[in-house]
Amino acid sequence: MIGDNHGEVAVKRTWYSRANRISGYLIVTFCWVMYLVFAAFPDQQDPAGLLLPFLIFFPISVLAWLFFIRPELVATDSQVVIRNLLVQTGIPWEAVRSFDGREKYLKVVTANREYVAFGTEIANISLFRSRTPNENVAAELTEILRQRKARDPGDGMIIRRPFLPGPKVLIGPALVLAAGFILYYA
Repeated sequence: MIGDNHGEVAVKRTWYSRANRISGYLIVTFCWVMYLVFAAFPDQQDPAGLLLPFLIFFPISVLAWLFFIRPELVATDSQVVIRNLLVQTGIPWEAVRSFDGREKYLKVVTANREYVAFGTEIANISLFRSRTPNENVAAELTEILRQRKARDPGDGMIIRRPFLPGPKVLIGPALVLAAGFILYYA
Protein backbone atom coordinates (compact mmCIF):
# COMPACT_ATOMS: atom_id res chain seq x y z
CA MET A 1 0.00 0.00 0.00
CA ILE A 2 1.38 3.39 -0.95
CA GLY A 3 0.10 6.39 0.93
CA ASP A 4 1.20 9.93 1.51
CA ASN A 5 2.61 10.19 5.01
CA HIS A 6 4.12 13.66 5.55
CA GLY A 7 5.75 13.62 2.13
CA GLU A 8 7.13 10.08 2.47
CA VAL A 9 6.10 6.88 0.75
CA ALA A 10 4.64 4.54 3.38
CA VAL A 11 5.18 0.95 2.26
CA LYS A 12 4.30 -2.31 4.00
CA ARG A 13 3.29 -4.90 1.47
CA THR A 14 3.65 -8.69 1.55
CA TRP A 15 3.49 -11.16 -1.33
CA TYR A 16 3.26 -14.93 -0.98
CA SER A 17 1.77 -17.92 -2.76
CA ARG A 18 -1.76 -18.45 -1.47
CA ALA A 19 -1.89 -22.01 -2.79
CA ASN A 20 1.36 -22.86 -1.01
CA ARG A 21 0.17 -21.27 2.24
CA ILE A 22 -3.13 -23.17 2.18
CA SER A 23 -1.34 -26.45 1.38
CA GLY A 24 1.22 -25.82 4.11
CA TYR A 25 -1.38 -25.05 6.75
CA LEU A 26 -3.37 -28.15 5.77
CA ILE A 27 -0.28 -30.38 6.06
CA VAL A 28 0.73 -28.84 9.41
CA THR A 29 -2.82 -29.18 10.77
CA PHE A 30 -3.03 -32.80 9.61
CA CYS A 31 0.29 -33.64 11.29
CA TRP A 32 -0.72 -32.00 14.55
CA VAL A 33 -4.12 -33.73 14.57
CA MET A 34 -2.52 -37.11 13.89
CA TYR A 35 -0.02 -36.53 16.69
CA LEU A 36 -2.90 -35.73 19.07
CA VAL A 37 -4.86 -38.81 17.91
CA PHE A 38 -1.86 -41.05 18.61
CA ALA A 39 -1.44 -39.33 22.00
CA ALA A 40 -5.12 -39.68 22.92
CA PHE A 41 -5.38 -43.32 21.86
CA PRO A 42 -1.98 -44.89 22.59
CA ASP A 43 -1.16 -48.47 21.76
CA GLN A 44 -0.61 -50.34 25.01
CA GLN A 45 2.09 -52.50 23.38
CA ASP A 46 4.07 -49.49 22.12
CA PRO A 47 7.16 -48.90 24.28
CA ALA A 48 8.02 -45.70 22.39
CA GLY A 49 4.95 -43.85 23.71
CA LEU A 50 4.85 -40.38 22.23
CA LEU A 51 8.32 -40.53 20.73
CA LEU A 52 7.39 -42.31 17.49
CA PRO A 53 4.43 -40.04 16.58
CA PHE A 54 6.57 -37.03 17.48
CA LEU A 55 9.45 -38.20 15.28
CA ILE A 56 7.07 -38.83 12.38
CA PHE A 57 4.70 -35.87 12.41
CA PHE A 58 6.70 -32.92 13.73
CA PRO A 59 9.48 -33.11 11.11
CA ILE A 60 6.81 -33.24 8.39
CA SER A 61 5.09 -30.17 9.84
CA VAL A 62 8.40 -28.29 10.13
CA LEU A 63 9.27 -29.07 6.50
CA ALA A 64 5.77 -28.01 5.39
CA TRP A 65 6.24 -24.73 7.25
CA LEU A 66 9.68 -24.18 5.71
CA PHE A 67 8.67 -24.97 2.13
CA PHE A 68 5.08 -23.73 1.96
CA ILE A 69 4.36 -21.17 4.69
CA ARG A 70 7.65 -19.38 5.37
CA PRO A 71 8.67 -18.04 1.91
CA GLU A 72 7.46 -14.54 1.13
CA LEU A 73 8.50 -11.18 -0.24
CA VAL A 74 7.98 -8.08 1.90
CA ALA A 75 8.39 -4.45 0.91
CA THR A 76 8.86 -1.98 3.76
CA ASP A 77 9.74 1.71 3.92
CA SER A 78 13.46 1.01 3.97
CA GLN A 79 14.00 -2.30 2.18
CA VAL A 80 12.77 -5.30 0.25
CA VAL A 81 12.94 -8.44 2.40
CA ILE A 82 13.15 -11.86 0.76
CA ARG A 83 12.29 -14.68 3.14
CA ASN A 84 13.31 -17.99 1.62
CA LEU A 85 13.67 -21.38 3.30
CA LEU A 86 16.57 -20.79 5.70
CA VAL A 87 17.84 -17.35 4.66
CA GLN A 88 16.37 -13.89 5.01
CA THR A 89 17.80 -11.19 2.75
CA GLY A 90 17.17 -7.50 3.37
CA ILE A 91 17.90 -5.38 0.31
CA PRO A 92 17.69 -1.60 0.79
CA TRP A 93 15.72 0.22 -1.89
CA GLU A 94 18.88 2.11 -2.81
CA ALA A 95 20.64 -1.12 -3.81
CA VAL A 96 17.78 -2.42 -5.98
CA ARG A 97 18.27 -1.91 -9.71
CA SER A 98 15.16 -3.68 -11.03
CA PHE A 99 12.67 -6.52 -10.58
CA ASP A 100 12.29 -9.41 -13.02
CA GLY A 101 9.04 -11.39 -12.91
CA ARG A 102 9.19 -13.01 -16.35
CA GLU A 103 10.49 -16.38 -15.17
CA LYS A 104 9.26 -18.97 -12.68
CA TYR A 105 10.46 -17.00 -9.63
CA LEU A 106 10.62 -13.27 -9.08
CA LYS A 107 14.15 -11.86 -9.06
CA VAL A 108 15.41 -8.75 -7.31
CA VAL A 109 18.32 -7.41 -9.35
CA THR A 110 21.09 -5.44 -7.63
CA ALA A 111 24.40 -4.15 -8.96
CA ASN A 112 26.28 -7.28 -7.83
CA ARG A 113 23.81 -10.14 -8.27
CA GLU A 114 20.23 -11.32 -8.53
CA TYR A 115 18.27 -12.52 -5.49
CA VAL A 116 15.48 -15.02 -6.07
CA ALA A 117 12.20 -14.83 -4.13
CA PHE A 118 10.72 -18.33 -3.95
CA GLY A 119 7.58 -17.29 -2.10
CA THR A 120 5.64 -15.45 -4.79
CA GLU A 121 2.89 -16.89 -6.99
CA ILE A 122 4.32 -19.01 -9.76
CA ALA A 123 1.61 -20.25 -12.09
CA ASN A 124 -0.52 -18.26 -14.49
CA ILE A 125 -3.61 -20.45 -14.24
CA SER A 126 -5.98 -18.29 -16.23
CA LEU A 127 -5.49 -18.11 -19.98
CA PHE A 128 -7.24 -14.73 -19.98
CA ARG A 129 -4.53 -13.01 -17.96
CA SER A 130 -2.09 -10.98 -19.96
CA ARG A 131 0.59 -11.14 -17.26
CA THR A 132 1.66 -13.69 -14.68
CA PRO A 133 1.31 -12.92 -10.96
CA ASN A 134 5.10 -12.49 -10.75
CA GLU A 135 4.97 -9.88 -13.49
CA ASN A 136 2.24 -8.03 -11.58
CA VAL A 137 4.36 -8.06 -8.42
CA ALA A 138 7.41 -6.89 -10.37
CA ALA A 139 5.40 -4.04 -11.89
CA GLU A 140 4.10 -2.94 -8.49
CA LEU A 141 7.57 -3.10 -6.95
CA THR A 142 9.07 -1.23 -9.90
CA GLU A 143 6.59 1.60 -9.36
CA ILE A 144 7.51 1.77 -5.65
CA LEU A 145 11.20 1.71 -6.62
CA ARG A 146 10.71 4.53 -9.13
CA GLN A 147 9.07 6.69 -6.45
CA ARG A 148 11.82 5.91 -3.93
CA LYS A 149 14.66 6.60 -6.40
CA ALA A 150 13.15 9.96 -7.33
CA ARG A 151 13.00 10.92 -3.66
CA ASP A 152 16.21 9.43 -2.26
CA PRO A 153 18.89 8.08 -4.60
CA GLY A 154 21.62 6.53 -2.48
CA ASP A 155 23.41 3.31 -1.76
CA GLY A 156 22.57 0.77 0.94
CA MET A 157 24.05 -2.40 2.36
CA ILE A 158 22.44 -5.78 1.69
CA ILE A 159 21.99 -7.88 4.82
CA ARG A 160 21.79 -11.64 4.35
CA ARG A 161 21.39 -13.73 7.46
CA PRO A 162 20.18 -17.19 8.44
CA PHE A 163 16.62 -17.37 9.60
CA LEU A 164 15.78 -18.47 13.12
CA PRO A 165 12.08 -18.76 13.96
CA GLY A 166 10.80 -16.38 16.58
CA PRO A 167 8.65 -17.17 19.59
CA LYS A 168 5.38 -16.60 17.70
CA VAL A 169 6.22 -19.45 15.33
CA LEU A 170 6.95 -21.84 18.19
CA ILE A 171 3.72 -21.22 20.16
CA GLY A 172 1.57 -23.58 18.05
CA PRO A 173 3.92 -26.57 18.14
CA ALA A 174 4.54 -26.07 21.88
CA LEU A 175 0.79 -26.06 22.59
CA VAL A 176 0.23 -29.19 20.49
CA LEU A 177 3.15 -30.94 22.18
CA ALA A 178 1.81 -30.03 25.63
CA ALA A 179 -1.71 -31.17 24.67
CA GLY A 180 -0.22 -34.46 23.45
CA PHE A 181 1.49 -35.03 26.80
CA ILE A 182 -1.73 -34.24 28.66
CA LEU A 183 -3.76 -36.61 26.47
CA TYR A 184 -1.17 -39.37 26.70
CA TYR A 185 -0.64 -39.27 30.46
CA ALA A 186 -4.24 -38.53 31.46
